[in-house]
Amino acid sequence: MNIPGEATRTLTAGRITASVFEQPQHETPAWHVVRLNIRRTRLLSDRVHDMARMQPRGDLASSGFCLANEGEDYVVYVPRQEEIRVHGLQVGRKYQCEWFNGVKGSVEPTAQFTSETAALELRLPSDGTVLFLTLVPEAKGPASPKRDDSTPLQSPGRETP
Repeated sequence: MNIPGEATRTLTAGRITASVFEQPQHETPAWHVVRLNIRRTRLLSDRVHDMARMQPRGDLASSGFCLANEGEDYVVYVPRQEEIRVHGLQVGRKYQCEWFNGVKGSVEPTAQFTSETAALELRLPSDGTVLFLTLVPEAKGPASPKRDDSTPLQSPGRETP
């Protein structure tokens, strides 16, 4: 069993259960690693916009480990350094991509990109990486000034008597 990646692998496969992570009678260094990764996984899940809507969707990532709200949010675990392919993106929309290095416990943000196709291919920076792919909300135009309905509309250059 690959203890450092087991918590993330289990989360992205959609099968977190209490029995998987029962505390041993005597704590070992390996248990401390498991506990650290469970804590990191919980903190990482806080980065997702709507975790309740996400579904285990191994078919959307070439690694087979993916929680997704298709087209919006993806959490993809990739156990080995390899090229990863993620499917189901919205063409022409902006996404933010972040890598979580499970060994270092650090998040490495990358620039935003606009999806040109419904699939994305990326090269992973290291083993045991988690990819966070999030749809960037579309910018809304400038807010129009609020109008008080009791005030009559005026044409430019004309004063109301």
